[in-house]
Amino acid sequence: MAQKKTLSDALLETLKAAPPGKERVRVLDTRLPGFLVEVSSRHKRFVVRSRGHYKTLGQWPILTVQEARIAALEFLRELALGKYVKRDKREGLFLSHRQDQSPAAPPPPASPEWTGPTLRAAIEEYVGVKRLKDRTASDYQQCLGRYWGDYLERPLSALDGNRVLDRFRTIQSHAQANYSLRIIRAVVRFHNAAHDDTLPIPTAKVLALEGAHNITPRSRLIPDDKQRPWYLAIKSNTGPVAGDLFVFLACTGLRLGEALSLTWADINLASKSLTVKDTKNGKPHSLPLGRRIAALLEGRQSLGSDDTSVVFHINQRNVRKAVSRVITACPVPWSSHDLRRGLVSLAVRLNIPDRAVKRLVNHSERDVTGRHYVHLGIDALRPYVQSIEDALWEMWETGVEETATST
Repeated sequence: MAQKKTLSDALLETLKAAPPGKERVRVLDTRLPGFLVEVSSRHKRFVVRSRGHYKTLGQWPILTVQEARIAALEFLRELALGKYVKRDKREGLFLSHRQDQSPAAPPPPASPEWTGPTLRAAIEEYVGVKRLKDRTASDYQQCLGRYWGDYLERPLSALDGNRVLDRFRTIQSHAQANYSLRIIRAVVRFHNAAHDDTLPIPTAKVLALEGAHNITPRSRLIPDDKQRPWYLAIKSNTGPVAGDLFVFLACTGLRLGEALSLTWADINLASKSLTVKDTKNGKPHSLPLGRRIAALLEGRQSLGSDDTSVVFHINQRNVRKAVSRVITACPVPWSSHDLRRGLVSLAVRLNIPDRAVKRLVNHSERDVTGRHYVHLGIDALRPYVQSIEDALWEMWETGVEETATST
């Protein structure tokens, strides 16, 4: 049985020993992938695992969590440098540079000039040290696995400018092609800095000769004259959870992942406000609730929930299915992010100040005044939130003539 938590000495004090004869409990560290603690009936033991390698670091409290994490990171770095190679499972691991063992030589690289850690090892080290969010780390690994899978087991030095340029040209999705370039550039730069290496940045040739693809920002949103048909479609073609979720997204402008992560502890119905703790820019995001959205949430809470349960019990796969059903009933292409874009566009049309609009959708301020001096609290935002909600509800209940201009 495995759990995921941020390991600390305080946490380990609270972990109860596994009953004798029962399977040991494993708690995976969220800060360093591969680092974990195993709790048995007799001890709490630190372990690091990666790509088939396994090493016991020591027992708690002889080692503190921080000491064990540092030892795990050192092991992962040596693994990335190719200092560990696999032997028969009964013999475990050995360091290839140790002289007191006589292992068989590792297989030669595919090309004489290819040396050093593999792309897979480098990305794993990068993800572990940089403490990326789980979603970001997963996106990085999925992107490289999909478009650069044949390079994952090759050394980083195999990624030269010509190979990267050729692969870049074959990736049909321009956004994913650009994304993969950014990942590779970041990983190689990190490797060079962490290991005092001098590998050339393989993306430089692409950027110098052709440059990244020019991606046109998406501008799709639900037109005003389609708002009422859309609203009626979600009411008649989705379940109560998906229907409430879509109305909530349209009126708050939250990202789908932010809304799905909300628990009742994040909702304050007394003050009619909410707080999203895990956001894209890393800053907690607090918002006032309009009257109708507050009533919607009160209705959901009356169904019976504790503070730890999520507000919307639905996963992203079922959200996509619900969106498809709505599009079938009301043939207007849309996505959950289009609702966020629609809220921003509506706010501008309602003459809401730019700084308030940025604050509503948690976009970072870039100028000194905005970052350090202008702070709009929940009470300052409440009239703007209510005006957006009122405008949306008017379109949903009464509709808009098709001749109306939608922006």
